[in-house]
Amino acid sequence: MAHAPSLPQPEVAFQKMAGLYNEVFFHKLAEYGLGPQNEAEAQTLLESAVSLRAQHQKQASTSNRFAALSHVLPGVGGGESYESLQEQADQSLALKLASDPEIYASLLSLAVNDAR
Repeated sequence: MAHAPSLPQPEVAFQKMAGLYNEVFFHKLAEYGLGPQNEAEAQTLLESAVSLRAQHQKQASTSNRFAALSHVLPGVGGGESYESLQEQADQSLALKLASDPEIYASLLSLAVNDAR
């Protein structure tokens, strides 16, 4: 019988996933010609991203004064909404990442830790 590999400790798994997030985040910024020139700028960009995401989630959970625009303006990409396109990109990335055994083990470790 094959021995199943052990899962990384939650702290190690979190660091792995944070590193992956940073890599994807800065790659995405680079696609737009943006990027930090030093560690202080990188930290500021990461903190700003966290703040923006929190603000976006807060607005989405409350009344969004711009929500009506999505019904008036045509979507991008042949009628698909930005959210739909972003979800497709996220799913594609998730499938690619799930095929990496180290990332898969890290995610599993974090899920097990959260379930406790």
